[in-house]
Amino acid sequence: MPIKLEAIAADPNAHEPRGNGQASDASRPDSLVRMHTGSWLCDGLLMLVGSAHELENGLLKATLTLDGEVVAARAETWPFTSDIARGAREAVYIVACPEGTTRGIALQHLLLGEGNDSIEYGRPQLPNKLTDVGRVLCNSVASLSTEERYRFMAFLIAASAPALRLERGNQVAEALRNVRDALRERLAAAEESPQNSLSGRVDQVKAVTESMYVLRGWVANEAARLARFTVVTPEGSRIELADRLHRYARPAVDAVFGATDGGGQAAKYGVACTFSTQIPCRLDHGWLVEVVDESGRAMEIEWPAIERDEALVRNTLLGEVGDECRAGNDALISDHLAPALMEIQRCLDAETRIRKVVQYGKALERATVSLVVPLYGRLDFLEQQLAQFGQDPEIAQADVIYVLDSPELDKAVTDIAAPLAKLYGVPLRVAFMENNSGFARATNAGASLATGRLLLLMNPDVLPDRPGWLGRLVAAHDGIPNVGAVAPKLVYEDGAVQHAGLFFHRQPGLGLWNNEHFFKGLYHRLPAANVARRVPAVSAACMMIAAELYRDMGGLSGQYVQGDYEDSDLCLRLFQVGKEVWYTPEVQLYHLEGQSYPSALRSLTSGYNQWLHTHLHDATIEKVMADFRAGEGQG
Repeated sequence: MPIKLEAIAADPNAHEPRGNGQASDASRPDSLVRMHTGSWLCDGLLMLVGSAHELENGLLKATLTLDGEVVAARAETWPFTSDIARGAREAVYIVACPEGTTRGIALQHLLLGEGNDSIEYGRPQLPNKLTDVGRVLCNSVASLSTEERYRFMAFLIAASAPALRLERGNQVAEALRNVRDALRERLAAAEESPQNSLSGRVDQVKAVTESMYVLRGWVANEAARLARFTVVTPEGSRIELADRLHRYARPAVDAVFGATDGGGQAAKYGVACTFSTQIPCRLDHGWLVEVVDESGRAMEIEWPAIERDEALVRNTLLGEVGDECRAGNDALISDHLAPALMEIQRCLDAETRIRKVVQYGKALERATVSLVVPLYGRLDFLEQQLAQFGQDPEIAQADVIYVLDSPELDKAVTDIAAPLAKLYGVPLRVAFMENNSGFARATNAGASLATGRLLLLMNPDVLPDRPGWLGRLVAAHDGIPNVGAVAPKLVYEDGAVQHAGLFFHRQPGLGLWNNEHFFKGLYHRLPAANVARRVPAVSAACMMIAAELYRDMGGLSGQYVQGDYEDSDLCLRLFQVGKEVWYTPEVQLYHLEGQSYPSALRSLTSGYNQWLHTHLHDATIEKVMADFRAGEGQG
């Protein structure tokens, strides 16, 4: 139904247009320019239709004064069929009014152009009455061709973008949807039947952000190629995906529609695509896809409910990466799934911030080492680690920083941090993160607070077995020329080796590099595990690096999800700038591997992180491993 809008009467005593440019009213036909119709699309969004003269500088601009406030308008000329003044063209003016503007506001005057090249129009040049949207569209835009109507919709969306970002954005979006429905061409509704020469469905749509989406579905068509696959948003934006779609096999669809497509090739009825919209979309209802094959057959497909739960979207995408890795669909990952996950990580970067930092115990004036320990999920490690730190006088002289990456535990940490610092005699700071940001961002946040010359990145489930380990690790670091990072030996509770440096192994079949630990599971006194040496990489469960170098390298990469591979990524980047990574067995600590990071989440993230790590560093890993084998005889 058309929206009924309030009428606004013009002031009969208002003046004729005034030319502010060089030409006089007598020499220009400006006085013939009129706004002859208009409508409120919704509160705060006004559309006026009338004639316009292009100004001498070629610009067509306008401002409108509403209740004394000057508001910029978007204007564009259109080939409407009506009798207008010679030398003028018809134009549409879209006015996105300030927040709080209602339909009853008084129109005062219109100013075309800007500065000396402008003409001002008083109220008689505005419509005597505003009417409903449907009538305005019927008398003007409806006469345009299909392509021109779609171009008009794009102009309307661009002009409405400021209003869409305001509190009333949903109301503006609904108004745009009404205009879209009035102007668009309807296609036949999609049917899922092998009797149809063109069938299809959109199975799922995941919202990565307000303007990025991942679509999955299928299209079965006799013609081998799609001429159009056009997403139409509720607001009327049109995004063409035909040349960007990933086509893949869908066995369940093959069983119904046949194992070969219209071109006689093995069927790839599945469609997937990650795409972005022109503006953030506020509505979940009204989305559709228009599909046209190369023979001209056409259909439109309505969307299912959009999944917008951030954690569910991320975890679903992570699971899909694992599935597609096993299926060998690297193009689907690199072109569609990975960009969506990268955008999620970029949004986390933008949202990551420290809410507050609290000092417990007396703050140190200076320290050689800053320990940075992220806390995620489990607080029992805090007391276990501090109990061990309290037995070592060196730790009392270090800058100890815990980063709480679980905001839901703020109160619990606040309640126990001060008593624990006092009980064990370990001064410490706690950085409380605004939200859960993941291992890399939490570590980088802590490092940004560090005062020490050296950083020790450390997991909360790493526990020393005796005092003096920190000083020995500093000595090892400072004694290595051209050092990038150095890490100690880490062992399990039973004394078996957990970490003695990392190397890279390419998985057969998948082609992805996996991080492997030297001597893992072997007894910690194994002679080969007790040789200090250069290694391809070390674990950030306990890694020492110069604070200045860490910052120069940009810290741990936030591209990886939650945790895993950030440490080897940093080591590979150190290699690229000519630095060396070392393992030193003179220092030994216990590591309760994986307990600071839930295995259920790790099982989802590891596949994607491994894929990303390989695609970022494939050539570098090849060179690192070749150099290591040549120099150390290890592999």
